[in-house]
Formats: sequence, structure tokens, C-alpha cells
Amino acid sequence: MAVLRLFAAAREAAGTATEQVPGATVDEVLDAARRRHGDQFARVLAQSKVWCNGSPATGDQVVGPGDEVAVLPPVSGGSGPPSFPRPSGMASRAPDDRPPRPASPPRRLGRLRAGHRARSRRPAVGAGRPTRTATGSRDRPGAHSSDGPDAVASDGLTRLPALPVPRSGKVAIGGRERPVMRTGPRRTPVGRRYAVVYDTSGHKVTLGVVWFLAVIGALALGWAPLTLLFGVAAGWAALEAASRSVEAGRSADPWVAGLGGAAIGASGAAGSGYLGGAILLVVLVALIVAAITTSRERVLGAAGSSVLSTVPFGLASACVLLTRDLEIGAAVVLVLFVSVYEAGDFLIGSGAANSVEGPLVGGVTIVITGLVVFVLRVPPFDGAPALVFAAIAAVTAPVGQLACSAVLPAPDAHAPAARRLDSLLLLAPLWAFASGLFVASQA
Repeated sequence: MAVLRLFAAAREAAGTATEQVPGATVDEVLDAARRRHGDQFARVLAQSKVWCNGSPATGDQVVGPGDEVAVLPPVSGGSGPPSFPRPSGMASRAPDDRPPRPASPPRRLGRLRAGHRARSRRPAVGAGRPTRTATGSRDRPGAHSSDGPDAVASDGLTRLPALPVPRSGKVAIGGRERPVMRTGPRRTPVGRRYAVVYDTSGHKVTLGVVWFLAVIGALALGWAPLTLLFGVAAGWAALEAASRSVEAGRSADPWVAGLGGAAIGASGAAGSGYLGGAILLVVLVALIVAAITTSRERVLGAAGSSVLSTVPFGLASACVLLTRDLEIGAAVVLVLFVSVYEAGDFLIGSGAANSVEGPLVGGVTIVITGLVVFVLRVPPFDGAPALVFAAIAAVTAPVGQLACSAVLPAPDAHAPAARRLDSLLLLAPLWAFASGLFVASQA
């Protein structure tokens, strides 16, 4: 989601200064904001200028996670072109609207006045040549430098001191400590659309441990608790995916997706034949509901969005149940591999500057766990096959995360249940198929 920053009348109309709004382009972000805040906000927006990442924006400009869309209303009415509030310390725009050069650091007003006459009586050192500030930016000749909070530069504009902002941690602003996370988009070789955005809010590690213990307990107790657990998880994940799609302007039915995901996930307990029947039934229901609730030309698109939000999560959950029915040891190793991958990926990837470190560490933890399974000869993977299955898991688990980003309308869409199952999206079906072939070959 893009970060929408609102100023002056736009902030008053929306009741907030900053929020996250879904959308792939600037126009989509603004349309979502209009729907969210109503007519008064729309009227203000019609008279405002829109900037993206510090530059004038166009409606079809693509935005991604971390991009900032700013709405700048006019300061006062009138028939002429609106004027916009200029942040303190920003010099006048050039005619071509290029961003201004960085302003020189400030000097305290008292020191500026006290030293004015003294400086006027002696030539300035290096006068006439541009100087370089501590941040590396060039200043105009004669610009003053200091780090005081109440400062005036030589051009008469009030300047704010530069704050050293860490990549993570806390920074003191206005006497209050505020948490600061990474600024700017994460570097990723697959593009922003399919990136994995780590949600670090809340007790994510604790919830991960609780989920692992719940799955292991359900595996030990039998098919009924496991069916209930993964049926609910699949339905919840599908409901979230469809709801986020609706918020992004797509036609999907969250209830069809939620109930369909639960049905597909639970059908794995009855066998692969019932799983295929459940998928066909969900497709049929999605078509019928779309035909009733949408126009004729949008039936296939609406049904497709509902099915896309449903089948991946239901199929992944059902394949865990199929694997347990085939061989409980294979299901335990699958859950173990996924859990250690997600732990390594989250702990490292959530603080990394790129999208490679987390999955790489997660894959290494799978390989290490595979060596333990190899040494312990956990059935049915007696010996070398444990390493083969570990390699399969190390490759397909991160691809499943990318597939989940593709299913969601945006990689940073709030869908914790979907992200709980994302590593299984490709791994679980492939694992069930490969385990079936392996067990049959050993018979």
C-alpha cells in the first residue's frame, strides 16, 4: 500500500494526516481515499495538487509499498491557480518544477545577529565558493551553518536542523521518542509487486510458536482436530484475500471465498477425489453468485477473483491433510520444515535491506533440519531421501510467498492468515504428490 499524506484542508476533511491506502497507481490511491472519506474530502481533493515521492504526480504513475502520495490543498480561495503550503526551509521552485537543492544548515538567530558586524569587518574564509555540508550537499556562497533549533538562514527563511534518522530504532522528535523503521522500498529482484512485506506489529514470534504447537498437537490427536484447524485457517485466509481484493476495486465475493476455502481445506481429510469435487463446486458457486450480483460482462472476472482468492489456500491446507493420511511422519517433517523456514526468514528478513537474506537464511535452516532428519532416520525418509525433500522445501517455500503476494492485490495487504499459509501454497501440493510416489515405491 502507498502512504497517503494529507495537509491543511485535506487533513481536516479526512480526520488524519497519514494513512496507508491501497492502489497500484496514483489515481487508484486517490479513488480509494475518496471512497473512504466522502464528499467533503473529494471536493478538497479536486482543488489540490498531488505529489508523489517529492515530485509532481500524474494519475497513471505507478506506486508501490513505501511510496508517498501527498495531497496539498490551496492555502486560500480565489479564481487563480491555487498556492500550496511550502514546508519550512524549502526554497522557491524553479520554473521547471524541479526539486530545490538542499537548504543550508541553520544558524541560531542570536548567533547570527551577534556575529553579523564582526563578519562584515573581515573577509569570509572561502567566500565566493560553494561549501559542502556534513550531509554532502552543496550550499550557495555565503550560506550560514549551525545546528540550532531556532535558526534563520541568510536568505531569511527559517531552517530546521537535519536529524540523523536511523534505519531502525527510535529518534527523538519534539521531545518524544518515536519508532523509526526502514524508509524507502525494499530492494527485491522480482519487483515491488511480488515482494514479501514483513508485518512486525504485534507478537508475531509468539503467534508463530503457538501455531506450530497447535499443528503438532492436531497431528498427534488425529484427523478431526487437524481438519478443523486447517479448514478454519484456509477459510480465514481466503476471506482476507477476497476482502482485500474488494477494497482494491476488484469484483470478488468474500463469503464465497471464505466458505469455499474452508470446504476445500477440509475436503482433504476425505481424500483426493473429494478435494477435486470441492474445487469444482466452489468454481460453480462462484459463477452463480457472480451472475446474480454483477453485470453480464463482469461475471467471469468476478468469479475468477473469488476462485483465485480461494483455491490456493484451500488446496495447500487440504494437501497437509492428505499427507497426514498418507504417512504421519511425512506430515510432521513438512510442518517442521515450514516452521523453521518461517522462523529464519522472519527473524532475518524483517530487518534486512533486501528481499534475499530472509529466504536464504530460511532455506539454510531447512537444510540443517534436513540433516537432523537424515541422521535420526525419521520415517518414511530413511536416509538420503530426507535431504532431497529438504531441498524441495528450501526452493518451493519462498516461491509460495511470492505466489501469495500475487494472489493479494498488493504485497503489503493486511492478510495475516494468508501469510500464515503462504509458505505452503506450492510446497504442500508438491510434498503430498512426492510423498505419495515415494511411499508407493517403498511398498
